[in-house]
Amino acid sequence: MAPLPDYITETDASTKSIESVDSTMHATNPHRESMNRLHGSESISQHVVFEVAEQANVQPNELPPLYDFIDPDALDTVVASNPDLELSFSFAGYRVTIDGEDSIQVREDD
Repeated sequence: MAPLPDYITETDASTKSIESVDSTMHATNPHRESMNRLHGSESISQHVVFEVAEQANVQPNELPPLYDFIDPDALDTVVASNPDLELSFSFAGYRVTIDGEDSIQVREDD
C-alpha cells in the first residue's frame, strides 16, 4: 500500500478520512443523496466535481475549485493506488465518500 499524504489520517484499519474545509454552498433539496458507480475515462476528482454539481443542481464550473478543498492529483493517486480505500471529505457543502475505485456517494454536509 502506498504511503498516505499528511492530510489523510487513518481512523481504523479499513477507513481513511481527509481533513478539509467546509463551504457555504447548499443543495436545493437537502434530503437528496446520490451514489454512483465510477465508469468512463474521467479521473476520480472529475467524477467528484460532476457528482456534486448534479447533487447541487448546478453546472460543474459553478462550484468552487476542488483544489480549495483537497488536492485533486493526490486524491486521484491515493484512490488509484488503494482500491479498497474508503475516503470521505467535504466539498462545496457536501460530504463526498469514495468507496475504493467503485463508487462515489454525495450528501449534504451536516
